[in-house]
Amino acid sequence: MRVSSLRVRVLISATLWIALSLCGAGYAILEVFEAATLRQFDQRLSEELAGLRVAVATDPRNPAARMTSPSFRHVNSGLYFQAETAGLTVTSHSLRDQHLPLGVPGSVPERYVVPGPDGQNLRLLSQTIPNGEGTRWQLGVAADLSRLEPVITSFRRTLSFGLSAFGFTLIMAVALMLNATLGPLKRLHHAVLGCAKADTRPAPHAFPAELAPLVRDLDQLIDRARRQRDRGQLQAAGLAHALKTPTTILAGEFHRLAQGRPLDVAAAEDAIARLAEAAAFHLDHAATGPEAVLAHERIDVMAVLATLTQAIARLHPDISIKTDGPESIALDVSVSDLQEMLGNLIENAACWAQARVCVRVRATYQGVTVVVEDDGIGVPAADRTRIFERGVQLCPDKGGSGLGLTIARDVAALYGGALGVDSAPLGGLRATLKLPDAG
Repeated sequence: MRVSSLRVRVLISATLWIALSLCGAGYAILEVFEAATLRQFDQRLSEELAGLRVAVATDPRNPAARMTSPSFRHVNSGLYFQAETAGLTVTSHSLRDQHLPLGVPGSVPERYVVPGPDGQNLRLLSQTIPNGEGTRWQLGVAADLSRLEPVITSFRRTLSFGLSAFGFTLIMAVALMLNATLGPLKRLHHAVLGCAKADTRPAPHAFPAELAPLVRDLDQLIDRARRQRDRGQLQAAGLAHALKTPTTILAGEFHRLAQGRPLDVAAAEDAIARLAEAAAFHLDHAATGPEAVLAHERIDVMAVLATLTQAIARLHPDISIKTDGPESIALDVSVSDLQEMLGNLIENAACWAQARVCVRVRATYQGVTVVVEDDGIGVPAADRTRIFERGVQLCPDKGGSGLGLTIARDVAALYGGALGVDSAPLGGLRATLKLPDAG
């Protein structure tokens, strides 16, 4: 069964690895301890064998008299010696008249495991040395291996307890580290949930450095979702405004028809055409905004501006439209949105200008600034806020829908930009569009 919890999966994996590691370490430590204990055991035998060599060399007739260890004097004490030469065998009292199999004679001490007086396993250290009379002594010292078992068993028990306690401590440490590691993710989860209830954002600096990029990405995702929402509201409001007049005309014509009066076919056809035009326009602009910009897609502002000014100049041949800016300046913005913003501003200026429209493009530290000025009559300070209201026309004789500046401002806001107006040095209105550069 697959475990879905990351915490449980990590804890189970850590527990298994800790258990395997500690078992391996325990086995290795126990092997080292047993080897060290056996070396110490052999060291004791080597010392006793050295004493037996001295005893047979000093008193070959009675070497037992010089083997003074109390263990040699007590029956079945677990420590034994035996010395053999031609016609003479000397054993420790602990052997009870039994003999040890001393193995193959050799001048270098050899180790064997042999049966003891009571059938127990003995570790035997055997060596052959000359006795100075043309014969040789074969010597042997043995000790009961069962004496090692209590020591090893006690160490094994202590080692098991220690490693178990250490393993439990490691598992608890892993659990605490998981809490410390996953805690920020839980806080981030609550922070994201809070975004749905209030206009709040998770702050990257409030999270560990490893999570800060994720928090920034989430912040950008929230911005993107809100821009999409705002764009949808803008499109819906624009479409509703565009449909209001033609639907009102059609409703009036149908009302006239219901009353038996003749239908104004030209007005109805014009209303239907305006409905179709509005629907087509808003469908074409439905996929716009920052979300419509492809990754690493940068648009040349000056190239778009040149195309727009040529088209608007043909519509207003009596107006001189001059542009000024660098040869090339790029922005992360969709072509249709840039055309909509600049086109509305320049066309509005051309409608109100007497003879001149100036467009200046400047690169700034934060992005790009576009200034559009005209030499018209301008807009009184009291009306500069009203011109951004949807459908407001200060001079109905000029035509238009009263949506140009509103749309330009709203589209700029989708990119984090701004649009403002004030008096132009030429005498008319100056519109300043600021767009940040995300690249």
